[in-house]
Parts: sequence; structure tokens; C-alpha cells
Amino acid sequence: MLPQAQIVPVYGRVTAFDRSISLIFDGYSDETTMMALADLLKEQKVETVFFVSGEKAMEHPAVIQYIADAGIPIGNYGLTGEKSMQLNKAKKNLRQFYLTQQAIKAAAMVTPEYIYCNQTEYSEEILKLAGLCGLKAAIQPNIFLNHRSFADQEQAYNFVRSVPRGSVITIKLGQELDSSEVYTKPVTNERPAEDQKVIIDDKALKEEPKQQNNVDIVELTTWVIEACKAENHKIVSLEKLQEVTLGGMPEKDVPQEILEKLNTSLYPNLITPEPFGIQEGPAVDDSYFDKAVFVGDSISVGIESYVNKMRKAQPGFFGEAQFLAAGGMSVRNALWQVSNESRHPTYKGQRMLLEDAIALMNVDKVYIMLGMNDILLSDLETYLNNYQVLIHLIREKSPGVEIFIQSISPGTNKEGLEPNNKQILTYNLGLIEFCEKYGYHYIDVASALRYEDGSLPLEMCSDPEGMGFHFADSACAEWVNYIRTHTP
Repeated sequence: MLPQAQIVPVYGRVTAFDRSISLIFDGYSDETTMMALADLLKEQKVETVFFVSGEKAMEHPAVIQYIADAGIPIGNYGLTGEKSMQLNKAKKNLRQFYLTQQAIKAAAMVTPEYIYCNQTEYSEEILKLAGLCGLKAAIQPNIFLNHRSFADQEQAYNFVRSVPRGSVITIKLGQELDSSEVYTKPVTNERPAEDQKVIIDDKALKEEPKQQNNVDIVELTTWVIEACKAENHKIVSLEKLQEVTLGGMPEKDVPQEILEKLNTSLYPNLITPEPFGIQEGPAVDDSYFDKAVFVGDSISVGIESYVNKMRKAQPGFFGEAQFLAAGGMSVRNALWQVSNESRHPTYKGQRMLLEDAIALMNVDKVYIMLGMNDILLSDLETYLNNYQVLIHLIREKSPGVEIFIQSISPGTNKEGLEPNNKQILTYNLGLIEFCEKYGYHYIDVASALRYEDGSLPLEMCSDPEGMGFHFADSACAEWVNYIRTHTP
């Protein structure tokens, strides 16, 4: 029976609307490298923590003292950096935590405040043991790097560009990455789509990263720091990162009867019995869309072309609805900085952030259909966190706008479709819960655009022999009708 002790919090990735991240180091390489890293981080004024094991603190006290003298906090990495510590008995973990605290204190005259247990699931017991040893918080990185992560500076820049805001990045010293720690890096040629044919990012993005040769870890760290400066990412302390988490987005309890329906396994045919979200009603007058903007990727580019074509024959078609769409755009890259290589759409001839363009449009309704280009690059949790950030940024610049989230539309039933329709359904079910939780309108346009097997009908697809996702005019007409008849 453990004595009464505070259960320490876990500091990990937060959902942040600004470009804040935390950078830490764990493990030990060699004396020269450790001291050079300390010099670099001190010179660059980077707020970080070095997590070292008790054994390394006892073996190299002068190095640990050097790091501490550079003003860098030392963290507890367990006695040996052991993995899967949740499988140990409490007595063993308590001994390891305590001895490491004492070893670091003896080496550097400082007492660690943070603990990072390598590849360990933080149980209540472990968090209580950390509290017993006087530790303040346990750390859980969401991105892991080491000496093989980048071959050159360009790869480091592309990595930083795509890092989720609010991430905790650890650079592992003298250690290989486990398969669960490997971060899929973005390919260097992620360029704006030149036409409607491009919808997802280059295939190389989803391939396993090739094993890189060893790179000097000080040089790699320099690349990361310089890339953060170039991309306006702020490297902040672990404690400060927890303070920048999004506020002002109250969550609602999702009714149990809805949660029970949000399991992909319930729909072997990849089609739900009835649409989710806003239900069908009388079609609204097209003037309803006079102050609406539709945000999307190349599918929305095609819809915009269809609407413009219809307006030539029918002035006033779909009201004065505006579009902000670009081939290859995703929730993920909508959060990047604007550059010649970014995927942001243009407004009045200028490429700009979505939130800035929307603020200039004087709209009161924002319809978003993004996700096709996220599925292969972001897990569902990251996708939804990024969506939350994007909506926060939009509402910060355009208070009071109504948010409408459209489902990701299906693809055809062609073999080798990527993403496939099962993945699309899974992400749509996640979007439904997301909208229920935060009070956004969900528009299940996919329900009107699929066969009984959950696929986009071939006659509704403009590129059935190509990617198999884009809309023919018949699909655009169906989409317009669905939007008109599904309003709050």
C-alpha cells in the first residue's frame, strides 16, 4: 500500500492556437557532444530540459554539472533509462526514481522537477511514486528525433513546418528510435497543386522514412532551432506550454446514443443507415448563402467551377457564396505559414491564411470540407486537434461566424484507392463526435454521394480512371442540393 502522495500531472502535447512547442533531450551521448549541446542551447536561449539517468549522473558528474551551470534544468530519466516501467513493481520504481534524484543532486547540486519514463505508460501508481520523490510533473513527448532523423537542413525545415502546434519534441541522445517513436517526415516537394487532378500530397509522404546516416546531433539540433525561428515556432518551457492550451472552447457531453453509433465496425458496407448532423428540410432561398464562404481542397475547386458555370446561365445561382479552395489543401497545412510553397488559397490575387481571408470577406457562415489530404498524414486525434486550432483561429479573426463542418466525400470503389473509403468513414465518424462536442454544425454531404457500398458512383466522378475522388457536374449538383436542404 503506497503512502498518501500527490499524483503528479503529465505534461504532454497541448492543443495550442499559437506556434508554441517544447524541446527536450533524453539520454547521453558523449562528453564533448553533451557540453557542445549545452553551449548551443545557452547561446540560443532555448528553454529545455536534459533528462539523464541516475547511472549517467554518477558516471559523468562533471558533464551534468556543466549542463546545469549553463542554466539548463536536469530531469529524472530513471536509474538506467529503462523502458516499460509500468510493468515493474512499485518498490523497484520508487527506488529508481529516488536514487536518480539523489544522483543528480550530488552531481549538479540541483533537484529535478520533471521525470520522463522512457516508452512507459504512466499509471496512477507511477505518477504517485513521482510525487513521493518530490517531482513536479511527468513528461510525455509526442514527437521523437535522433541522429538519424534528418539527412540535411532541408529535411529539418520540412519537419518543423509540419509539426503540430503544442508538441513536445524530444531529441534522443545515443539511442535508436523504436518503431512507435518514428516520426513520418513530410516530403520536401510538397507544392501547391496546379490543377484539380492533385488532391493528396505526394505518395512519398506516407512511405516509411529511409534510414539516414548518422548526423552530428549538435548540427541536427541547430537545424531544428533555426527552422523554428524561420517558421515562427516558439520553443517554450514545458510549464509555459501547458499554459498556452486553447481556452474558450467549452466541451459538451456527447449523448451516449450517438457515441454508440460512432464505430466503424458497425458499418461493414461503409454506409450509415441515415445521415448524421443536420437533417433534411425545405430548400432555402439561395440568398441564404450571400454571406457564406466554402473552404476546401481540389474537390471544392471543382465545385466552385461548377457554381461559376451555373451562374453564367442562372444569375444569382447559389447566392453570393464565395469559395476559398486550393488543390492539396488540408487542415494540417492550412496551419502553416504562407509561402510560395504553401497550399493556401488566394483571395483577391493574394495567397493568405484562411483566417485572414475569411476576415476580409465579411461572411457570417463558414463551410469547411477538409480532410481528404489529412488522412494519410495525420492520425485522427491530430487531425481533430488541428481542426480545433483552425476553427479557433477563424473565430478569433471573425467572431460570431457559424461553423459548418462537411463530411469528407467518398472515393470510387477502384482498387488501391488512397485514402480508402473505410478510412474516410472512420474520420467522418470522428468529425461527428467532434461537432457534437464543440457545437459545430455537421453536414453529412457524403451520405448523398455514395453507392450502397459506400463509394462515389462512377457517373458522379470526373476522374474515375485517375484518382477517383473528384466530382462530375452531377455530383456538384447533388452537393448543392444537399447544402440547400440541410440548414439549421
